[in-house]
Amino acid sequence: MTQRSLIGWTPYRAAWAGEDMIVDWCHHGPRRFVEPFYYETVVAAFTRPFNQLFQRRTLIEAAASLPSGLKPSGFIFHMSRCGSTLLSQALAADPVHIVVSEASPIRNVLHAPLFGPATTEQVETWLLYMANAFGQRRLAGEARFFIKFCAADIFHLPLIRRVFPDVPWVFLYRHPLEVFASQHAQTGADTMMGALPHQLSGIAPEELYDMSREAYLCRILAAFGQAALAAHRPGASLMLDYKDLIPAMRDRLPEHFGYALDAKASAALDEVLARHSKQRSAAFEDDGAVKRAAAAPFAELVDLVVGPTYAALQAASE
Repeated sequence: MTQRSLIGWTPYRAAWAGEDMIVDWCHHGPRRFVEPFYYETVVAAFTRPFNQLFQRRTLIEAAASLPSGLKPSGFIFHMSRCGSTLLSQALAADPVHIVVSEASPIRNVLHAPLFGPATTEQVETWLLYMANAFGQRRLAGEARFFIKFCAADIFHLPLIRRVFPDVPWVFLYRHPLEVFASQHAQTGADTMMGALPHQLSGIAPEELYDMSREAYLCRILAAFGQAALAAHRPGASLMLDYKDLIPAMRDRLPEHFGYALDAKASAALDEVLARHSKQRSAAFEDDGAVKRAAAAPFAELVDLVVGPTYAALQAASE
């Protein structure tokens, strides 16, 4: 493909086809990524007849032909269910920001060695390609680019840091009882029992036979936090508790990521904070007390398994 043939196109899937890593592309054109998750952006793109009729599939190496886009301004990692979607939506409220939230092509590139013949060096190169593809300017004025990763992508942080050593990142966490309650009521893809390859989770397959769903969930949540702590470097990274997130959006996070809130961006932030991050038609409600009450029967287990990691995260946040 020529360079021009991919301009305006964005990856919506990356996967193995035999021994080739391929990328499927859809045409977003001059459209911002404003949905809470990238898959919702893709769904919106496919409501357009053009994308239903015309799609493109290339080898991943074809992405190298794209012009240089915005370099990442910041990365968002998280324990899950702890405000990462709220933060990505707050960043996306400013039209100068490109925000990509949990894009599967990035996740699948990171997982490539688990399912195909990819070397570490190839994955690092492919990650550069994917970041550049998502960082293409689609509208005038776009000046910063943020990536929100999936929860389990924290296990790939050493590789991500090798590729992007100078990009500041934040790890969001929350009181483990509140995260546990949310995941126990509606399990996420990265906390579903046995869903993560044991090479990432550190939980051997044979352990699953004698492990309860609740114990597995606690092990995974603790592992997320431990991976963030292992990579934490004050200045380069920020450990941020959910309870401190909203005030941090006005001071610590702009300073950490290197941007300023003008009056217009501050008003847009106010509007985001008034609504539910995943269901924008609903008003925001503080549900911390409700979640803790729901998880109370498992409080001893959660405190035993996740408590020490939570305490260490709090200490690193000071």
